[in-house]
Amino acid sequence: MMAMLTLQNLLAWSLQVALLVAAVLAAVRLLRLDVPAVHYGALRIVLVACLLLPLVQPLSVSAGAPGRAVTTQSVVTLGGGGSAASPAEGLTPIVSTYAPAGIVLLLIGGAIARLVWIGAGILRLRGLRRAGEVASASEEQDTLQRTIGTAAAIRYVRGLGQPVTFGVRRPVVLLPQSLLAQHPAIQRAVLAHELWHVRRRDWMWTVAEEGVRALLWFHPAIWILLSRIQAVREEVVDELTILSTGSRRGYVDALLVFADASPVFAATAFARRRHLVHRLMLISKEAVMSARRVVACCAVLGVVMVSAGWYSVQAFPLVRGQLIQDAFAGPGPVENRARPITPENPIPRRTYHVSPQYPVEAAHVEARAVVTVRVTLDESGGLAESRVTGMNLTASNFTFTIQFSSGVTPGPESAGTSDAPIHKMERLLKSVVDAAHQADARRAMHAMGVEAVRAVSQWQYDRPADGPISFDVVVQMAPESDGPERNRITLQDGLPGGDAPQWGDALRVGGNIKPPMKTRHVAPVYPQDAQDAGVTGVVIIEARIEPDGTVGGTRVLRSVPMLDEAAVDAVQQWTFTPTLLNGQPVALIMTVTVNFTLQ
Repeated sequence: MMAMLTLQNLLAWSLQVALLVAAVLAAVRLLRLDVPAVHYGALRIVLVACLLLPLVQPLSVSAGAPGRAVTTQSVVTLGGGGSAASPAEGLTPIVSTYAPAGIVLLLIGGAIARLVWIGAGILRLRGLRRAGEVASASEEQDTLQRTIGTAAAIRYVRGLGQPVTFGVRRPVVLLPQSLLAQHPAIQRAVLAHELWHVRRRDWMWTVAEEGVRALLWFHPAIWILLSRIQAVREEVVDELTILSTGSRRGYVDALLVFADASPVFAATAFARRRHLVHRLMLISKEAVMSARRVVACCAVLGVVMVSAGWYSVQAFPLVRGQLIQDAFAGPGPVENRARPITPENPIPRRTYHVSPQYPVEAAHVEARAVVTVRVTLDESGGLAESRVTGMNLTASNFTFTIQFSSGVTPGPESAGTSDAPIHKMERLLKSVVDAAHQADARRAMHAMGVEAVRAVSQWQYDRPADGPISFDVVVQMAPESDGPERNRITLQDGLPGGDAPQWGDALRVGGNIKPPMKTRHVAPVYPQDAQDAGVTGVVIIEARIEPDGTVGGTRVLRSVPMLDEAAVDAVQQWTFTPTLLNGQPVALIMTVTVNFTLQ
């Protein structure tokens, strides 16, 4: 289970990075940003942003004032499609199709292999360093070292294809032996280029970048971004070299001499054929971007990066579910401070939904479960805590039922003791399930409880009126063989056929109370599984219209199981004109219908 969660998060993060990198590289191309130093700095900021994306996504928990927890219920089931899901949700079946642990091992193995390859390249450089001949002292070399501000060792290596810079504390410049046969202007340009790499400590950055490439070897966007960073770094050094040597023509000749030579791994290459044309174009370009245009380009790139990062996080959110050991914990500190749910402080509208995946452990015994999960939202609507508070588990050979009420559920101080919820479940399981099936029941119970918490913990809600608040949701999971009936869904106000909710002092439409005029309509999202099954019908919903015209609560009066959730999610987003009584806005109760038809 944890391996699957890890892979799901890794896939979501990979897509976030791909969107961010693609947006920034496209913006750089459209803006024609030809200032290497600015280009280089922007790309490095993007790399840091990609690596920090998992840390900057909203996972914080806000503290609230004390209160008591009052719960209502909703039912959400496997495969229910009423609410619009993020594109990342579609990745979960892909991950769960394969062995998650095997994929994790493959990723780790690839990273280790790449790191070993980097180590082999560094050892090769050390060998070249020992094999190289120390360059003879010359006034030209001393002048360049003083001008650039370095004190690097210089060695000539027989058979070396590209000049390279190596080391941080004791840097060394390795030059091909064949360079001695070139024109002095070319020798001066090559040496100045490598000394600038020493001055900028580019070897350290190159090794760090190759380490990132090794750990994320599977991600093409990271490869593209790192390759672009290393190419632009060479453009920055091109400018510095020309300024220090004063010879543009000699530097161009030097690039052409080494363009076809093979670089040494894990070191900055002097010239590469695939980047040569662009570098030569920048070197020969006389006009430069104005300061105003550079500032404008930086501002646009900043907007693009922030917008792309925000959209990628919204489109492919990371799993915010709790760990396995927390799924059966007692009430947490935020739940203990929850405010009451009242008509003035209703359960907020759910804006994002993830369906649970039927666990393999449950499929082994064809188990069906109705899991009650206590959800606690903080003041901002973020999901602060979620835990299992009850379960009805039925399989071919056993039935297991337990329910904790808010008044008797042990608190966090009992975690790890015999009174903790998980231990109460274990004891009850042993008393109602025969010994031959206890292991299967235990695996199914744990897997379905964890999966229910994992799915619910990814849901997103609007900001509550007075948070934090706690309420119950009921997650029903069953095998595919149960068909559409396993998808019975009614949201927030009791199970089908249950008692009507307490609407408070709201007036009911009828007689002299006219229905309000709708000012905002949101069409329901027709669930794909309902379309595939040819399910149509009319869902009748009783809704409370708040004094400000928003929908504050709903109850399904006439249910079409596969369509209820889509209907409720749409109705909860409608708004109406306020109804006035004696000049004051009042709450109303009215009935609305949502019709689903196939074209």
